[in-house]
Amino acid sequence: MSFVTVAGGILLVAASSVFSLFYRRRLERRARAAGEIRDFFSFAGEQIAAFGVPLDRILAAAPEGLLRECGFYETARRDPGEAIARAVAALSLEREDERLLRDFFCGVGAGFSGSEAKRCAAFAAEAGRRADRLQSELPQRKKLASTLSFCFSLMAILLFL
Repeated sequence: MSFVTVAGGILLVAASSVFSLFYRRRLERRARAAGEIRDFFSFAGEQIAAFGVPLDRILAAAPEGLLRECGFYETARRDPGEAIARAVAALSLEREDERLLRDFFCGVGAGFSGSEAKRCAAFAAEAGRRADRLQSELPQRKKLASTLSFCFSLMAILLFL
């Protein structure tokens, strides 16, 4: 085997390892974001039920985390649609998370505080189920990403030989 073939094989393994690392981080971020969406719905429901706080003040006082880092809360005060699109792009949210956020912002403020708190609790429960599912699947998905990445690099090396 020539040096070029060996170097190419090493580069393929290194590239697949880097891809796997970034993809695993993306999966972790997605699972964390799903948990933060659940926490936001719970926080909003508590604020509405206990204090009758309007949505713009809830968004201003929302907890720190990935949603705050990507500018979701600040943008949602002006344009919820843009904020959801920004969060989907920045955090690689799944369609179900996007649907939950859109449904929440489409109907928030349409009822009395009691019904709004119940609505937030329902959204928090649904988001909680999603977050729990993503968290439970995370180790398997991370292992699958590493294994597939390594296998594809080995397959490419064998094809070049």
